[in-house]
Amino acid sequence: MKTSILTLVVVHLALLYAPNAAAGKPQSGVKCKAYSIVAKEKKGTLPAALKRFTHIFKKMPFKVFGSFELNSQSSMELTAKASQARLSKRLVLKVKLLDRILSAKNKRRYRIQLQIQRKNRKNKKKLSTVYSMIMKLTSGKPMFIAGPKEGGGTLVVGLICK
Repeated sequence: MKTSILTLVVVHLALLYAPNAAAGKPQSGVKCKAYSIVAKEKKGTLPAALKRFTHIFKKMPFKVFGSFELNSQSSMELTAKASQARLSKRLVLKVKLLDRILSAKNKRRYRIQLQIQRKNRKNKKKLSTVYSMIMKLTSGKPMFIAGPKEGGGTLVVGLICK
């Protein structure tokens, strides 16, 4: 009887003093790199900074584009609070770390909330959400999504987290 009460007290104290660890909440930031790319139908060469993603751009939905132009590249640290990266003059990327997931073979995965927001033309401080999604991202694997029209083409947003 004493052993089970002692075990119950220890488990209770562990949950009280480490609620974030028990709930699977993120404790520290995740380092990421965000890419802002303009994809156009006109044929062209792939910039050197994007050569390592050739295998991705040869698959759907990206293979319909003839050229890719790197607009910007930003480093960010994802936490429970939203991090921002500027995609273009009017578009902002907001990413928030929701959970860390440990999957098979000890691969780290992250559940993130991703938003692309557009600045209002009249009130520059006001942002309206263009895209909003929650997704899972594997550590070290690039993820690209096609977004809104921007800069004479389609904006492609890339994210790599480690």
